[in-house]
Amino acid sequence: MAWDAYAQHSQRKILNNVQKPADKHSGYAELKVAQRVAVGLSSLVTHAQRDVDLQTADTRQAHGAFARVSPWSTLVLMAEADLVVHSLEGLSTLVGYASLLQADVEPLQGLHLTGAAESYKQ
Repeated sequence: MAWDAYAQHSQRKILNNVQKPADKHSGYAELKVAQRVAVGLSSLVTHAQRDVDLQTADTRQAHGAFARVSPWSTLVLMAEADLVVHSLEGLSTLVGYASLLQADVEPLQGLHLTGAAESYKQ
């Protein structure tokens, strides 16, 4: 989710490119380290033989770590940071980051109030 806007843009480009489908590989691991604390790693790589805009091979990657803490049952805090890599064949590789800090409060069962701050640099 830390790279949600980036991922949505990438997915649109990939979905629009129906002539040359993209390869997509992803992984996710999460470990509960305490009663109300979890940490994890995630990884996503997509590759399209031909970018619909630039007409060249396009590889996009996002690899990162996250932590989730629930100090009490009605509040969950999450932080995530990802390394973002965009490689176009024959052109330079762009390396950047994406991060997210999110708070989810549940004042009534089933009602969630969520606030978030994100950053992205490519």
